[in-house]
Amino acid sequence: MAASTVRNCCCVVAIKAYTIQAQDSTFTRNIKEKIWTDLSARYQNEEVQIFLEEATVMDPRFKMKIESDAIWERLRTAAVVMAITEEEQEEAQTLEEEEDQEEVEEEDYSPPAKHRKTALEELFEEEDQTLHSTVPKQARRGK
Repeated sequence: MAASTVRNCCCVVAIKAYTIQAQDSTFTRNIKEKIWTDLSARYQNEEVQIFLEEATVMDPRFKMKIESDAIWERLRTAAVVMAITEEEQEEAQTLEEEEDQEEVEEEDYSPPAKHRKTALEELFEEEDQTLHSTVPKQARRGK
């Protein structure tokens, strides 16, 4: 049983503990073989192995206990891809918002509506026109 054949979270820790040693008794040897056989058959899916490797590498309890350069490089690459994807999504969202804002600005631009007179202004319209035409501008301003 080679220690490198099983690459998963459980076995990274268990490799040394379940490796058969010369001083092991028959009982211990049988138990280790059974456990090792069971663990070796688990997690054969490559995606699961990748996930477990990455989880193990990021766990501070296992720091420096496994060779992790390739795993860290895979994690760095995934982080960069995620960051780029998020930036692209943010840029796309910003562009959409700008376009929406431009459309809103275009829709909002309309000539100002004529001032509609209130009922009192309509009622006294003739008197106001007479007053405005007879009173000089300076007197209307209060000077």
